[in-house]
Amino acid sequence: MIDLAILGLLKDEPLHGYELRKRVAGIGAGSGFSYGSLYPALRRLERDGHILKTRPAGSIRGKKVYALTPHGNARFLVLLGAGDGPETERGFALRLAFFRHLALDARLEALQDRRAETAERLHEAHKARRAALRSATVERYTRALLDRAVQHQEVELRWIDALLVEEGEPGTHALHEELA
Repeated sequence: MIDLAILGLLKDEPLHGYELRKRVAGIGAGSGFSYGSLYPALRRLERDGHILKTRPAGSIRGKKVYALTPHGNARFLVLLGAGDGPETERGFALRLAFFRHLALDARLEALQDRRAETAERLHEAHKARRAALRSATVERYTRALLDRAVQHQEVELRWIDALLVEEGEPGTHALHEELA
């Protein structure tokens, strides 16, 4: 995941490590990465030929600037397109932050996959809620948690549907179909 973040940010422009870390936190993919994980990843990406480290003339205190190589760009596109299987929230958010670099058909496929996963989670949340409500011993806090799980998946589904509509995808299923 850190490789995708670094390569994606460097696709736009060369950056130094501090700026990379700051921007990772700003793309909405979670709390970012620590320096303890960022700098080893930068060294590895440089060693593998994905990025190039330079010291620009006149740079303050010899700051190193990292830039994306053509090999790194190819790796970035592979990582961006790799959505095999269910993803974590953070992983999907990170990929989504760079979707502008994907072709329309790849974006649509990724969103439709995410939609199917979310619809399945919504179905399971409804099933768990119904099963718990049949029990005479379910207390109100457990019921509240089950309600929250259903609501969270409903909101996620509406959000994904809106993204699909923005992409011009006709025929997105209406939310009420999943609620049954």
